Amino acid sequence: MSLAVAVIGVGRWGANLVRTLGELPQFDLRAVCDPRRTELGVPCFATLEQLLDAERVDAVVVATPPQTHASIAAAALRRGVHVFVEKPLCVRDDELMAIELARRGSTARLMVGHLLV
Repeated sequence: MSLAVAVIGVGRWGANLVRTLGELPQFDLRAVCDPRRTELGVPCFATLEQLLDAERVDAVVVATPPQTHASIAAAALRRGVHVFVEKPLCVRDDELMAIELARRGSTARLMVGHLLV
């Protein structure tokens, strides 16, 4: 059984994640979310809300600018979707608290990238 996943943010690093997830049999790349990219061979959405309303995904991978990580992670966690966030998880202390509150109210898991720290 594969994990249905979407990638949020398809810039230079996100494009690598799309390619890698598409090659691994344990993942089913269902969609991407990036208003600038549409040619990736999977459904592409402009916002996280549009994606989560249209596609059933178990997890999202967040590869957006760091200033957006907290709001995306918290929104996905509130919807019960597992979240992997490229580092940094957030840029301000209050964002960390918002993520933690969303995580506490969810059965979804939160993971943070750690390579090249």
